[in-house]
Amino acid sequence: MVTADRLQYDMLFRYLVGSLSGVMWEQTSRSLPWFAAAIPLVVLCVPALGLLRLGDDAAASLGSRVNRARLGVLAVSTLLIGAVTGPCGPIAWVGFLAPVMARRLRPHASVRSWLPWSAALGALVTLTADLAARLAFAPVETPLGAWTALSGVLAGAILLRRRASA
Repeated sequence: MVTADRLQYDMLFRYLVGSLSGVMWEQTSRSLPWFAAAIPLVVLCVPALGLLRLGDDAAASLGSRVNRARLGVLAVSTLLIGAVTGPCGPIAWVGFLAPVMARRLRPHASVRSWLPWSAALGALVTLTADLAARLAFAPVETPLGAWTALSGVLAGAILLRRRASA
C-alpha cells in the first residue's frame, strides 16, 4: 500500500474492506467450481455440526471424533470463505449476522434447516448492505464491508444487551 499510486490504493482499500463494485460475472464464475465442490462436503458436515453443537463431551460420548470433526468443518468453511473472498474481499460480519438471524427466526430447528436459512439470510444481508452502500451517499459509493460491519456491531450490541438483561 505504501508504494501504490492513488488508483491502486483505492482498489486495494475497497478490496480490503469488501466491495461488490467492479465484480463481474467472469470473476464470480471462477468461484462456482469451488462452491460445487463444497456443497457435498457441507452436506457431509451436517451430522458433525449437530453433534458438535451439543458440546465436546456429549459429542465424544456419542462416538464423534471431536477434533477431527471440528477440523473437517473448519476446512469446508475455509473453502467456502475463500471462494467468496477471492472476487470481492472480506465482507465483514455477514458470517455472524446470518446464522444468528436464522436461529432467531427458527429457534427449535435443527442444523440441517439452519444452514440453508443462514445462506439465504447471508445473501439478503449482503444485498441490503450493497444497496445501502450504493445509494446512501449517491453518487459516491461507500464500501460494502463498512455497512455490514455497522449492522453486525449493532446486532451484536443488541444481543449482548438482551443477554445481560435476561
